Amino acid sequence: MQNNFYLEYFKRQIPIVGEEGQQKLSSKKVALIGAGGLGGFYAFGLSGCGLEEIYVVDFDTVSLSNIHRQVMFDFNDIDKHKADEFKKLEKRTYTTISPKIMSADDFFATHDDIDLIIDATDNMNARMSISKAAKNLNIPFVYTSVDGFTAQACIYKNKDFRPNNANTIQGQVAPMVMLSASVGAVLSIRYLSGLDVEFDKLYHIDFHKSFNLFSFI
Repeated sequence: MQNNFYLEYFKRQIPIVGEEGQQKLSSKKVALIGAGGLGGFYAFGLSGCGLEEIYVVDFDTVSLSNIHRQVMFDFNDIDKHKADEFKKLEKRTYTTISPKIMSADDFFATHDDIDLIIDATDNMNARMSISKAAKNLNIPFVYTSVDGFTAQACIYKNKDFRPNNANTIQGQVAPMVMLSASVGAVLSIRYLSGLDVEFDKLYHIDFHKSFNLFSFI
């Protein structure tokens, strides 16, 4: 039984996921591949939900052009390793943040104690490695991408990841990064807490002209 402080912390969430769902969340470990814009919003949202541990996998460092859309960094973090800066989240959550300054392939070669993989990269080779690792570990992975005013998200389980035409504009604004990560984080929370989730369904959100939501299976 959790103490009153814990229950007060999660009092707005437990009615949604249930006490059993909250207990499940508190025992889950997630591999977050990518510590940029998507990764920051993912980590901010998921750590606040009470996961046991989030591995943050990225070997990149913070640059000035990252800061306007990457929630975990400020001007004082330039040239620091991105993954290390995610430790800040431990000051406001129950989740252990474990930075891993390495490639996705190196991480998967040394870690198999995870319940879900989250693709927060912008690199097709990394995405294919994530898809392969998810198959090998027999766990789902969450795919997200942002392209201008378009966002996509999907939780893959039974189907193989298929490259699409996302990321053709090579431009991003912070709200769309936040939106894409939020959709992916909701899929993650539903899966990890034991709620129903539709696997292999790609959500495509387009704001280029007017709002459009498409889903493909």
